[in-house]
Amino acid sequence: MALPIIHPMLKEKHATASTTSIGGTPLACYARVPMKGRISQVWAIAQGAITTADATITVALNGTTNTALAGTIPVASAAAGQVVSWIPTSPVYVSENDYITFTPSGASGSSIGCQFGIDVQAA
Repeated sequence: MALPIIHPMLKEKHATASTTSIGGTPLACYARVPMKGRISQVWAIAQGAITTADATITVALNGTTNTALAGTIPVASAAAGQVVSWIPTSPVYVSENDYITFTPSGASGSSIGCQFGIDVQAA
């Protein structure tokens, strides 16, 4: 029997990007937006423990920083596998093939990778 409504998961897609360093020598990384819609969540998964200070994550859309998407990976609970997510502070709409840039800064520690992602809900 067919579902009477479209399953919510069919209206959402994800984009991910990885960097090899969010610590002492941070490296930006990039992700392609998979469909037109609204960013519903931004998230990060640390591959190691940052030290000294929080990692501030600046997020840009098509090269322009968007403060509604900014977030933080806290040093307080730093560990490999630490998952952090945040909701944009205001609606951010995207189109298919836009690109997202994740730029970490402020933390220390060497060779601490991180995977970043966004969830996009169909508009």
